[in-house]
Amino acid sequence: MQNKKHVRALIKERKQQLSKDEQVYLSEKVVQNIEQCEEFRTAHSVLCYWPLADEVLIDSLIEKYWQTKQVYLPVVAGDKLELKLFEGRDKMQVGAFGILEPSGEVYSGDVDLVIVPGVAFDLQGHRLGRGKGYYDQFLPSTKAYKLGVAFRLQIVESIPVDEWDMPVDKVVTD
Repeated sequence: MQNKKHVRALIKERKQQLSKDEQVYLSEKVVQNIEQCEEFRTAHSVLCYWPLADEVLIDSLIEKYWQTKQVYLPVVAGDKLELKLFEGRDKMQVGAFGILEPSGEVYSGDVDLVIVPGVAFDLQGHRLGRGKGYYDQFLPSTKAYKLGVAFRLQIVESIPVDEWDMPVDKVVTD
């Protein structure tokens, strides 16, 4: 088993091989596969994420469904995540780490589905994040179905797991 730093470096190297056009094309495939998931189709409320430049670009999914589902986005507040309702791109502001975040009220309820980004996922659904632990702290607090999303190149055989690392229920790729 490789250490987390090594896996992060390996995935970063793989992602750098993707052109922007390939990233957009593969992201569209992932979005189509999310839309085919029963868990997504039946969810009334979904926690998504606003993508960073090197992540699966799911902003098209958010834009398509925000008026028919309750779509929440995470907002970094200190060392934890808070949820805020997405109410359109024009009601977003730049938050922590340069990520666009909704500017509305904090939502304290639960959601039906969490779409979880990750640096890498393994065949057992273990997730490797960026190392800050935001999702590892948040995921135990929700009963929602946890759907990891990644490019196929982000799937590895196994990831080093610590006791605080939370697996996802399923991983969707391109």
